[in-house]
Amino acid sequence: MNVSTSALALSSTPPTHQIRAWLLANHSELQSRYVQALRTILFTNRPEIRPSVLTRIAQTEVDALLAFIDTVDAEVPIVHGQQLCRSGLSEESVLQLGQTTRRVCLVMPEELRLPALEVVEGYHSLVMRGFIQRHKTLILEEQERIRSALQRTLSRNAVQMTLAANVARAATSILDLNELLQSTTELIREQFDLYYVSIFLMDEAERWAILQASSGVPGQTMLRRGHRLKVGGDSLVGLCIANGEPKIALDVGDRAVIFNTPLITDIHSEMAVPLISRSKVIGAIAIQSRRVAAFSEQDIAIMRIVADQLANAIENARLYEQVCQELVDRERTTTELFHAKEAAETANRAKSTFLATMSHELRTPLTAIIGYSELLQSEIEQLGVEELISDLSKIHAAGNHLLALISDILDLSKIEAGKMRMYIEDFSITTVVRDVITTIQPLIDKNANTLVVKVDESLGTIRADQTKVRQALFNLLSNAAKFTEHGTISLGVTHEVLRTSEWILFEVRDTGIGISSEQMRHLFKEFTQADASTTRRHGGTGLGLALSRRMCQLMGGDITATSVLGVGSIFTIRLPIDVSAVLGGQGALETDRSLRGATAV
Repeated sequence: MNVSTSALALSSTPPTHQIRAWLLANHSELQSRYVQALRTILFTNRPEIRPSVLTRIAQTEVDALLAFIDTVDAEVPIVHGQQLCRSGLSEESVLQLGQTTRRVCLVMPEELRLPALEVVEGYHSLVMRGFIQRHKTLILEEQERIRSALQRTLSRNAVQMTLAANVARAATSILDLNELLQSTTELIREQFDLYYVSIFLMDEAERWAILQASSGVPGQTMLRRGHRLKVGGDSLVGLCIANGEPKIALDVGDRAVIFNTPLITDIHSEMAVPLISRSKVIGAIAIQSRRVAAFSEQDIAIMRIVADQLANAIENARLYEQVCQELVDRERTTTELFHAKEAAETANRAKSTFLATMSHELRTPLTAIIGYSELLQSEIEQLGVEELISDLSKIHAAGNHLLALISDILDLSKIEAGKMRMYIEDFSITTVVRDVITTIQPLIDKNANTLVVKVDESLGTIRADQTKVRQALFNLLSNAAKFTEHGTISLGVTHEVLRTSEWILFEVRDTGIGISSEQMRHLFKEFTQADASTTRRHGGTGLGLALSRRMCQLMGGDITATSVLGVGSIFTIRLPIDVSAVLGGQGALETDRSLRGATAV
């Protein structure tokens, strides 16, 4: 699937907004997938569903999903499910739409997949609820239509029709398939005073009619033996199913039949009526009588009504079993996702603890190495052994680089573990900018760059963690200096008022190598840089931007970036002018939860 990157929202945007934006950006592809999925199972729907209406159905599915994400109104998917049922869509098609949406969620950005799957699971559960509600209504309407037909024929055979209606009502009141079939056979036998009644259903290959329920002791014996009849064979049931038409066999007249039924003796009449659901034969009812010429064409008409009711009841029972299984599967999937989420969070906490522990263990000897290298440099300079000074300088620089990396890892693990403390204080914005410029100037000069600073002297103070603000600003300027040669780096600091909140914006512009749209997607991920060649040429660990953004989010702000490959980049730090007001406290604060792309509180 060709995924658009234009809808990828900032991490501070609520997940549902990001999901909706992503779906809007990929609206056409999603609609196309729905149409393709519907085409593969087109013939499971009612006849009124034609290929020409699939695009409209796919469009309404996309619209309903987006409306649900917008409103989180359970009525939206329920009404949509009812509309899908009314349009003639089958349950298989509705389930296929849900599976298609879940597969689309799996190609979303990683941070959106689990929230999107949760939204989609809730949405399609409600769609299925509405579909089933409407399906039950349609079944009841169909039953009402058949009952009306029974009433119109009461004048011909009032007693038998009443019995048929009683059998039909009993059949449609049971949802367990085995209980339904067995109860129906016994009821038909008793109500119509028959010797033997059996119900056959076709196997999946549609080659055999398998006995599913039968009355009396002989019938139970055949059930235990797995009695079956070949579809289209010599049996009355086989011919009835193959032709889809009722069959009567009598032992009188010109076409007398000699019944060969060892377990069921003294049979003189037999009738088989097909069970037809959605224009498809699914089985047959077979009834036998000891009376001579017991059945007539009028009996076929009555038994057809019973068979139609029973076929609907069988479909209801199968649908009920399928829905129950679907609910069990969904509950199991939800449980598995919950356990997987818990396991992932546990593993993440263990990782953070390990990193924090190892960082402390490594930082102590590294500090000693750096200190001893400084002492050795001083002594070597005094002794005048110039050839060793270069090697000691390399040891000292490598130690400092490794110590900075370990410190970044330790800070990152503290944030993820929710243990990063913040020291909120009032400090001058211009003073911090001036200190950072003094520190960064050698890096600016290293690549023959020019630094332009524009700071409004009237900005005054900001209430935040001064160390973290300084570190984030230094990291952005350091990146700009690293990836720009013989260019210009600009730092601008401005004040912004949005409704009732005030913000300070630190904007760093450069005329460096720039970043491609594909690389922008991974810009703020830990241990990630633009590509391997960038790492080899410019160095770095890929932690600076990720850590800076986490720290800004920890203070209720964020870092955003825009870039054009080959032209340059713009990074913007956006912080509230009073961090303590956002976090609801003053002084030293400790985060109460880890950040995973969302603003901490």
